Amino acid sequence: MKKSFSRYFSILGLLSLGGGIVLNGIAFQTSHLGAGMPFIFLALIFFLISWVGALIKTAQLGSWGWFISLLIFSVPTLLFYIFWGPNSHAS
Repeated sequence: MKKSFSRYFSILGLLSLGGGIVLNGIAFQTSHLGAGMPFIFLALIFFLISWVGALIKTAQLGSWGWFISLLIFSVPTLLFYIFWGPNSHAS
C-alpha cells in the first residue's frame, strides 16, 4: 500500500467530517437534526481505511516507532504520517 492511499482517504475523511459538521449546524437551526450524520459516518469509514492502510505500510517497512504511535495516538499520528511519515524501505 502506498502512503498516498492513506493521504487521499484522510483528506476525504476530513472533508466528509467538515461537511457533516456544517450540515448538522444548519440542520440544528431548521429542526432537521442528524442531517449531517451520514457524512460523519462516511468520515469515520475513510479514517478507518486510512488508518489500517498506514498500519500495514509501517509494519511492512519495519517502522515500529510509527506503528506503535499509530496504534496509541491514531488520528493525530495519522495526520503527521500522511505528510512526514516514512516513504521507502527501512535499511
